Amino acid sequence: MNIRFRAADAVLSARDISAIRRECTLSISEIKERAGRSDWLFEIQVFSGDWPAGRPRVVRLLTEIESGRLPLAVSEQSDSAGEDEPLTLPEARARVQLFREIAIEQHRASQLEAGHIAQPDDYIPAGEDEA
Repeated sequence: MNIRFRAADAVLSARDISAIRRECTLSISEIKERAGRSDWLFEIQVFSGDWPAGRPRVVRLLTEIESGRLPLAVSEQSDSAGEDEPLTLPEARARVQLFREIAIEQHRASQLEAGHIAQPDDYIPAGEDEA
């Protein structure tokens, strides 16, 4: 599963391209081409790769999109269907929160199984910014 980001518009200003370039490694021409085709520019893998570092990045990107500083649209690409599902910003935030809750539940179960906590109520999740 991946959270994907694409240009919000097919034609981007120099300011928009500059803002996007700070978030991805694509060339200016590649950004323009992908924006014109409405293809995703970059993605962040959920629960694989570097998701612990990716989650705060997704939260930051959503905040920048919401404020108008980053001209991106958000979608979710599931492993099973392989197709992108466009997400509104509230939907994207809700998904990130759901992913956090799943990660907490998995970590709680592993801590319980390993004997680091005696019961589920003993588990205290690490503090993270909310979605």
